[in-house]
Amino acid sequence: MEETKPRGKPRGMRRDRDCRACKTRGIKCDLNRPRCQPCVASELPCGGYPQRVVWANKTSPTSVAATTKPKRRKPDTRNVTGRTPAARPAVVAVIADRTAGTHVGPVHEEKQSTTGPDHYSLIKRLSSFCRHIEALAGSSGARRQLSEATMTRLVSRINDLVQARMGTAPMQATVSGTAGPLDYIAALMDLSEALETANPVAFVAIAAFAFFEVCEGAFGEWQRHLYGARSLLDLHCRTTGELEVLARDVTGLSEMVSHLLWFDVMGAIIRGTTGLIFEDWHRETLNAGGFFDIVGCPASTFHVFTNVAVGGVDADPIGSCLMVMDSLLQLEGCDTDVARTADAYRCAAAIAVLARLEDAETRLPPPGMETAMTKAVDRLCHVMEMMPVSSRYYLHLAVAVFLAGMRVTRREQCDIVRRYWQNCRAAEFPRYPDAEMRCEEHWRAIGLL
Repeated sequence: MEETKPRGKPRGMRRDRDCRACKTRGIKCDLNRPRCQPCVASELPCGGYPQRVVWANKTSPTSVAATTKPKRRKPDTRNVTGRTPAARPAVVAVIADRTAGTHVGPVHEEKQSTTGPDHYSLIKRLSSFCRHIEALAGSSGARRQLSEATMTRLVSRINDLVQARMGTAPMQATVSGTAGPLDYIAALMDLSEALETANPVAFVAIAAFAFFEVCEGAFGEWQRHLYGARSLLDLHCRTTGELEVLARDVTGLSEMVSHLLWFDVMGAIIRGTTGLIFEDWHRETLNAGGFFDIVGCPASTFHVFTNVAVGGVDADPIGSCLMVMDSLLQLEGCDTDVARTADAYRCAAAIAVLARLEDAETRLPPPGMETAMTKAVDRLCHVMEMMPVSSRYYLHLAVAVFLAGMRVTRREQCDIVRRYWQNCRAAEFPRYPDAEMRCEEHWRAIGLL
């Protein structure tokens, strides 16, 4: 749907009928600015009311996004309806900020919105990869693996699914304008056919389905598509050098592999299992593209998570305890989002190690370690209370919050964890539908609810 240039003169500014959170959840908003009653009752960030310019000329569109200066550039029609708040014009951003207030505090402050620019990072990148692959497939010098009819169809289907999931699909993509079960089944059938020929371009489809599984499936049960990704990689590369060569042929491969490696380790931490799908040499490439900067986790802390996931705590409990001490000694403070996020991961790593050292019957840490566990949980909850929902790292902290949620000792800590899951579900791309339920089941079992 193309954005046409407005005619006439602007008549004034108007707010949307519903706040962002109510619109996302599909409920009626009561317009009680700056926070509507449905959001207050649900303890969700309201998100504010988008501003629009109303034009006097009846023949022109009734509203378009406000701009500070008219630009003669041709508008980008690829993603007009799905712009994130970071792409909002400056005037609209200033008005929204004034409506919500400038204080950045606990997660329930209304300024915070879960529609920050990086919360779509992977899925937007997948869409970009698909478009790039489609463009290469249509070129005269396309490689055989890109020119295969099956791959062209698969990449096109995956791009349609991604666009529909982001709410930017063209109206003709499906009858309803959104992807349904039949669209997923068709894409899976095309993926199965592509895997029969071991076409490496199929990796973009595997990455897309893995991402959907992480966001919409059972929390931590992310193995299904990771096994497929590992098998496909094994057919093409067995060393870091071979993987780098393959990455030059397959658009976005390094970035997609990095996310799958992250899902592999973090899924094992959540499940409390030992053993990983990918090998150490795969993880050696993890930060080649600055992946740790994307999720906000220090590389040394990810090493602690990996050590836990491969059974290092059972093999060397003393060394693992030293890792816990090192993590807690590196706590920085809560001055910036980067420092808060790093502290959250360090506390989560300490909790993960101590949880593996617990007595199987009493579920208590070894004598003398209770204080360390309590300190890690307290600090992590404090960090999350201070973390703005608008932070680029906010949605990446699900594993840390889950680990804290399974070790909380006070009801106010339960409230902090609960708000996090509610914010994730109220995001523009809802995530982790069952995580809060799992935490609450544990709280009931230990008498906190």
